[in-house]
Amino acid sequence: MLIVLAVFCLGPLFWVVTISLTPERAILNLPVKWIPRTMTLENYRLVLSDPKIHRYIVNSIVVSLTSSALATLLGSLAAYGIARQRFRGKAFLMSLVLFIHLVPGLVSMTALYRMMASLSLLNTLIGLVLVKGAGLSLAIWILKNYFESLPAELEEMARADGCSTLGAFFRVVVPLRFKGILVAGLFLFAQSWKSFFLPLLFISDVGKMTLPLGIFQYVGEHGFEIGRICALSVVSLVPVVLLLFTVNRLGWQSLRPGG
Repeated sequence: MLIVLAVFCLGPLFWVVTISLTPERAILNLPVKWIPRTMTLENYRLVLSDPKIHRYIVNSIVVSLTSSALATLLGSLAAYGIARQRFRGKAFLMSLVLFIHLVPGLVSMTALYRMMASLSLLNTLIGLVLVKGAGLSLAIWILKNYFESLPAELEEMARADGCSTLGAFFRVVVPLRFKGILVAGLFLFAQSWKSFFLPLLFISDVGKMTLPLGIFQYVGEHGFEIGRICALSVVSLVPVVLLLFTVNRLGWQSLRPGG
């Protein structure tokens, strides 16, 4: 079953990589060849030499890094507060956080658009960063139990030495739980990197588009140049693949209590 599932998931990816290495004139030839007789990097050369693609990549890096760092910081503080404080409605609050995470993003698109328009943040990377950075539900859900597994006595000792609550968090909790916080940040980065609908909603200036939205524009601009589109799609997968290896290197057990 795992082999069948792997083939089902990796088959389209293999097909995209194959087409990206196939000369444009041979892509539509019949019968279909899973492995082309001749391979070329011409499609990659053409897309990577396009200045607009460079701008799309830079915009995606800036938005993804900034928004994931903001969401990780705020989500860590929120998760730590929920984990350590006792208050009524704590279970309801965590259920609400999970509910917000599961609600499809399309439900809030209209409200977000009107909010950003009222703040004059439409068609700006800052607005996109703030919206993505405010997505704390994933970080809170991941890190809340992770912080609870840390003995509270360590923070009490830090406060006894004169640390404030925030001081104990940054000087004690963050160093001891840095690996798990980093893994959560990588998840948020991947989520922001592949985001399409929010940039489509907020960004109309070509110079401010992110890579997923740039691929969509590239389809309309270059028609049916399938090889270049597939090459650009493969380029967009590189950060995600690197993150997968990084998370695997850090160890999935980092997010388990006591990891």
